[in-house]
Amino acid sequence: MATGTVILDCSPIQHANLGAIQWITRRTLDARRHGFQCRLLHVRRELLQLIAFAGLESVLLVAAGFPPRS
Repeated sequence: MATGTVILDCSPIQHANLGAIQWITRRTLDARRHGFQCRLLHVRRELLQLIAFAGLESVLLVAAGFPPRS
């Protein structure tokens, strides 16, 4: 059970690629291993599209109330 939430700021990620997806999923897994839920903040639209293409939109969650960045 998740006891808290970790916010992962994705604004430094300039290019949507599989390396970025791997980095995000590893941070998400680390948070879950320590009992936290992970939410993504400041995600660029291209990265959101790649997350959806990879079928990870139900795993890599964007923080509510923060629209995707252009």
